[in-house]
Amino acid sequence: DCDKEPEIYSEMRRLAKGFRYPEDDGMPLAILHYFVRRGAAELVKSIDKKIREEKELTEEVRRVLSEVKEALAPVVLAAKT
Repeated sequence: DCDKEPEIYSEMRRLAKGFRYPEDDGMPLAILHYFVRRGAAELVKSIDKKIREEKELTEEVRRVLSEVKEALAPVVLAAKT
């Protein structure tokens, strides 16, 4: 998201302060943190939609998608706090 760029850069600067080599450590950590928070929620939405709308999924695929969704739940919940 273009409108989220300032948020990720401020997150990078904030996290970089805790490292001896800010550019080497802070930036990758901030990017990872940003995408885990945002990406987990989007992935859960996508999985829900796929399970709901895709008629030809096997039960095994539905089970695996449900397990992935359940595993992401704590990440999504943590991102909301």
